[in-house]
Amino acid sequence: MDGYALNATHAGKRRGITKRLAADGAIAGFSSSLSFSLNADRTPQQRPSLDGYRLLPVDLAMKRCLARASQVLAIIIVGLTALLFLMRSDTVLLRVPPDNNIRPRYYCLLNPFRNKAPENVAETYLNELRDGRSDVISSYIGERQDIPGKENQWPIQSWRVGNREDISDKSEIMYWVKRGNGYATGGYEEEVHFTVVRSGGSWELESFRAIY
Repeated sequence: MDGYALNATHAGKRRGITKRLAADGAIAGFSSSLSFSLNADRTPQQRPSLDGYRLLPVDLAMKRCLARASQVLAIIIVGLTALLFLMRSDTVLLRVPPDNNIRPRYYCLLNPFRNKAPENVAETYLNELRDGRSDVISSYIGERQDIPGKENQWPIQSWRVGNREDISDKSEIMYWVKRGNGYATGGYEEEVHFTVVRSGGSWELESFRAIY
């Protein structure tokens, strides 16, 4: 009987320990579920985490990389600006043909540091021609006495530089122009040419030519 009672006592203790372990597990599981539920309702900024502290070195590295990239970009910009200034005698940096026509209407990338005085002279006359004052070029057309009449018939409406070549004190400037009065459809452009020369300390028109 004593052995039986002892075994029963040990069995009861084992059952008690098992119940306590099960209860502790249930409490731990409930705590984990409660913690997950509470954190799920919080924004990432509200959840207690050490991630922000672990990411701090990454943020600093990113800032340093951005600072270095900004410095490199500034050096490149300054270098290109200085190069363009030194190349200011090269008025046209690049000519891009928009199509494969026999006479492509080139688009020009002009040096921003070029001497713009010859263009200022040419565009003064372009403005006059747009306003219908074709007489302003009558002294610069040589034997092409038909030009003023054609300019009145198809007045220039807009223009852009198509090419420019500078030799010593002379500048040859070609413009692509669009004309009115039904000259052409679809934004068709045609050439006009100005020869501008330096006279003393200023620039003046020497000749005007146009294709109609």
